[in-house]
Amino acid sequence: MHLYAIVFYFFFFVLGLAVGSFLNVVIYRFPREYSLVSPSSACTSCGHHLSVGDLFPLFSYLFLRGKCRYCGAKVSPRYFLVELITGIFFVIISLFEGFNLEAAAFLFLLCLLLVISLIDIEFRRIPNMLLLIGLGVGVILKLIDSFIHGNWEAWGDAGLGMLIGGGIMLLIFIVGRGGMGAGDFKLMLMIGFFVGIQGVILVIFLGFIMGGVYAVAMLLLKRLNRKAPVPFGPFLSLAVLVDIFWGAQIWTWYLKMSGLVE
Repeated sequence: MHLYAIVFYFFFFVLGLAVGSFLNVVIYRFPREYSLVSPSSACTSCGHHLSVGDLFPLFSYLFLRGKCRYCGAKVSPRYFLVELITGIFFVIISLFEGFNLEAAAFLFLLCLLLVISLIDIEFRRIPNMLLLIGLGVGVILKLIDSFIHGNWEAWGDAGLGMLIGGGIMLLIFIVGRGGMGAGDFKLMLMIGFFVGIQGVILVIFLGFIMGGVYAVAMLLLKRLNRKAPVPFGPFLSLAVLVDIFWGAQIWTWYLKMSGLVE
């Protein structure tokens, strides 16, 4: 890899770290209905406002050894991990997808799903506003892509992805009588718009497999009882990650194994 490429991807990684820092603000403030812009960031334990030196992504956490500079309280490793994961997203998406609107759409989707997953884990709910923002941004990006490349047929795939994904989840929600949350149904509508027909089928399939394995493992370890709710958003989000990077290969393998293609 040439030096300029290394510098370019390093820039993308740093940009991802900065975005991850903002995602941490959204994860903490949005479900609590706090403003995202004011007041400035503060320690959640002592309330002391943080200085610029406390807010460098990754490095501040490492330098301060995961503690508040002012009161010594432990800082959740989630802040470090969200920044690191987002930086990795920026680099990997640019490597896998290049630099185009499709890459931007996938990158936005992964960042949004990271936020949604962590909120779902902590609060057991998925904010409707985040889903509306996600769908709105998806529509704008697809409109721009259609005007630039004339790719208007992609709207049919996106629409069917919404109908199939949302329809399956709605059916499960109705039949399960509360076993699946309404937020999961609405989440699949948004995911379906981004990933289309093939993607949404794979996402639902993988999401249920991963969610089922997790639930069984927690039951066997007695970390979960049968009536305890399990947030499903994170598993759907992980399935989207798999679909983005390996969905085409999985479908090719499946079609060959089933004898539908040579």
